[in-house]
Amino acid sequence: MEFQQVERVVKISMDDGRYRGIKDEIVRLEAAIPGIGGMYIDGGEVVIYAPRDAVREDVISALAHAAESMAITPDLRAQLARGDRIRLKPANFALSQLLTWERALEDSVARVAGFTGINADESLNQIRINVADPATVPEIEPLVVAAGVPLDAVAFRIAPMPVAS
Repeated sequence: MEFQQVERVVKISMDDGRYRGIKDEIVRLEAAIPGIGGMYIDGGEVVIYAPRDAVREDVISALAHAAESMAITPDLRAQLARGDRIRLKPANFALSQLLTWERALEDSVARVAGFTGINADESLNQIRINVADPATVPEIEPLVVAAGVPLDAVAFRIAPMPVAS
């Protein structure tokens, strides 16, 4: 994806005024690491979904530089700055693209009985759609396709309806 396209997708994904915590920080990283698809902690190791053609040293350097201004814990900032315990996984999708697709889907899928939630999941590098019953999945898949979202960008999870307390 060219830088201007990345800049536009990042702007669209962040223009809705929602605060997404670490997701906002990951999307900001896209200026330094175009195509970054997620970041999460796994057993003390920072896992980064990096573009398939990314050079490890370039990603580590960009993370170290960006860590200075990220709204993250001091321990995570130090770990990124040192380049310590960082594992790269190949990204299929930029997180900014996943957030854009999530916004495109949320209204239509929310109308389906059995839908329980949607999330651009930075630990999966996919949009996670939660449903109460697996029988709901075939009802949602055409909505995903109609929104222009590739089916391989979506992971379905069986999750019960939240109960009001």
